[in-house]
Amino acid sequence: MATLRHTRTAPPLAPPSNVSAFSITSISVVRERIPLPNDNKHILTFKKVYDRLFKEFKEKLVQEYTMMKTAYLSEYESNYQANVSDKNSHIKEIQNHIGDKEDDISEKKEQYEALKHKIFTLLKQKYNLHVKKVFFNEILYHTELIKREKRLNAYSKNFMFRRKVRLLFCSWRGVSHQWFKERINREAVEYERS
Repeated sequence: MATLRHTRTAPPLAPPSNVSAFSITSISVVRERIPLPNDNKHILTFKKVYDRLFKEFKEKLVQEYTMMKTAYLSEYESNYQANVSDKNSHIKEIQNHIGDKEDDISEKKEQYEALKHKIFTLLKQKYNLHVKKVFFNEILYHTELIKREKRLNAYSKNFMFRRKVRLLFCSWRGVSHQWFKERINREAVEYERS
């Protein structure tokens, strides 16, 4: 077998111009061919060795495949169990979360109902207060009207009474004045006579 050792700085070899003139150097070594016998013993030996090696290889391969299959099945089973446990835990967590949300929703509904009842109660109280206020204002207005009517009636009655009294006194003044004039005249005549 020929071994070639070159460095990067070594100059390239020139191809020989004449093959017959090419001489064996230290760079290339040519060995003689080994003669082979004509029988098929080496073929049988090769077959036996090949069969033995293939059998060992097959057994090792089957054993490795069996071990790999066992390991794969065990790993698959462990992964499957882990996935199932994770799935169950996740389902339980979701169910707990859903239960918490339902509890929160029911609590919010109760709070909403209580708030709505309170608002309706306050609105009803406000409406009642408004009605009472309107009713009280109407009562005050009605009482003011009644007082006004009574005051007008009293004023009219007093005015009529004062008018009657005034007319009476005016007529009495006229009468008394006439009487006074007659008395003065009578007394004057009597005074003149005396």
